Amino acid sequence: MRYMNTSICSYLKALIFISFLFAPLSWHSIFWPSISNASDTHKFPEINLNQTADLKVVFLGIPSEYVDENELTSSVSQSISQFAYPNTMTWDLNISVFFHEFSEKVMDSLSNHAFHSGGVTYYNITLLDVLSSQLEYLTIPRRGYLIVMMWVPDDAVNHSWFFVQERPDLFLGRTDYFNGAPFKYWAFPSSFGGLRKALYFDIGSMIGRAPSKPFVTRTVTRLFDNCLGDMFTDLLGAEDARMLNADTQRYENFKVEMLWFNGTGKQFYPERIKEAFEDLMPWTNWTITIRTEAVDAELNNLVESRIEELSKPLKYSFSLSNGSSVTIEAWRNVKCDFYADSGEYDPLIRYFFDHVEDYFNLTDLEDKSVIPVIFLQLRNDTAIGHTIQVGVSWFLHNVIVVGFQGSVATAIGESGSIFLTHLLRHEIGHWVSLSHHSSDFELGYPKIVCSMRSMTNQFCAFCKDARARMSFMSYYNATIEALSNNQAKTGALEGDMEDALQLFHDWEYSKAVEAIVSTYHKAEAPSPTEAFDLRWIPLIIFTIVGALGLAFLLRKRFSKPSKHALDRGNSQP
Repeated sequence: MRYMNTSICSYLKALIFISFLFAPLSWHSIFWPSISNASDTHKFPEINLNQTADLKVVFLGIPSEYVDENELTSSVSQSISQFAYPNTMTWDLNISVFFHEFSEKVMDSLSNHAFHSGGVTYYNITLLDVLSSQLEYLTIPRRGYLIVMMWVPDDAVNHSWFFVQERPDLFLGRTDYFNGAPFKYWAFPSSFGGLRKALYFDIGSMIGRAPSKPFVTRTVTRLFDNCLGDMFTDLLGAEDARMLNADTQRYENFKVEMLWFNGTGKQFYPERIKEAFEDLMPWTNWTITIRTEAVDAELNNLVESRIEELSKPLKYSFSLSNGSSVTIEAWRNVKCDFYADSGEYDPLIRYFFDHVEDYFNLTDLEDKSVIPVIFLQLRNDTAIGHTIQVGVSWFLHNVIVVGFQGSVATAIGESGSIFLTHLLRHEIGHWVSLSHHSSDFELGYPKIVCSMRSMTNQFCAFCKDARARMSFMSYYNATIEALSNNQAKTGALEGDMEDALQLFHDWEYSKAVEAIVSTYHKAEAPSPTEAFDLRWIPLIIFTIVGALGLAFLLRKRFSKPSKHALDRGNSQP
């Protein structure tokens, strides 16, 4: 008995001795891994937030004697900032100036496809944009934008520009009136932006008056400075710090869920919205569903409590070039202020903020990949906010609200569905944090051909670049964070990170985002060894060996005594 106890004690002593040799390594690697890894952390290069943009200014059809080139390049802004801290990008502007004649072939094509109405000749913006892309001297810099100052050689200054993306027969030659004031959705001022990375300024009316060289130079300088904000457009986080989360969102599958109150989805074309956003952010997927319901009693009571009877009707009408016209009237108006604080404190809009979870059966209001849309269709004689349609996008409250007079969807035919499609596309644009382009045209701000500014199916190149820049930065930083928590993958993904960053600096934004998204998912995916942490192996081996050894000794201790032991015991007195 004393022999066996001595053996067990000796074994335990040996086991304890071995533990002093191996346990520190095991326990240290398990519970203090950051200490051993800290010196091995790979330092990926940070995104350079100070970059250079090449801005190519081309005077098309404007003789060089009208412009003081040296004065222009020294007077215009030399830099501009984009986005909000901590993602503020500062651009140094590398400006180059060129002079060329206006192409006769381009002029002939514009004239052959012009639209004449009321003594005014309307040229096609998108046609000019396409034709310009075929001219070598109007190529866009690889890392920058094109600005064209032009004098159209049509021997007249009484012309304008038009852009009609959908149904020219519905909009070309059409004048709309709201309460007697005329406006044209399809007509553009002399300063406009195409769908590629280019802006156009038709300054022929000024040049036709043969102004002085200093005057032209000053005017061109002002136009140049005014357009910078539209080229390096901000996201909404730069205007409202609460929208910074919208700037940096990394969703890849968006679900637009529309709840159409007291209406029908038959007049709506959601595929156009889906295509627009797939073009804006090629790394995302979009699905759109429409559900219709009758207005419930609580909402109906709230709407009725906000209605005011009008002493004279609000009128909206339009006339087509073929002589046909349509008019709708509103004798009632729902008091709703979409413009003060973006409707955040308006009782009706607040109602939807507070009920979005119930209406859409949402379990996670923080999941902003689900975009709830309220379509509130009112009676055919009822306006909202003293207009026929209005919308607000509130990423913070997880809902988009669109209110409209019912006649927009029923009485004015295809025009109404186009208006609603455009309005919803615009509001979803705010959801991904796109801001408005400039709205003040009097000082020569361009009117961008973009869903965030005008009636079109597409988003402009400037919005696409802004969204892609911020998306890349968001994914890049998230990938670095993921790799810092998984050092084993760093070496394997280092080349992918470098390739993606180079694409970003080369302005290959769509490719850059797609590359970094792929790398991000590789960094986030668990390694096969992560299911079992290798750092536990020494401790596990030590434990198993110790347990087996102890079991062996105990087995010997309590097993049946041998014959020799029994004989020895029997010989004792």
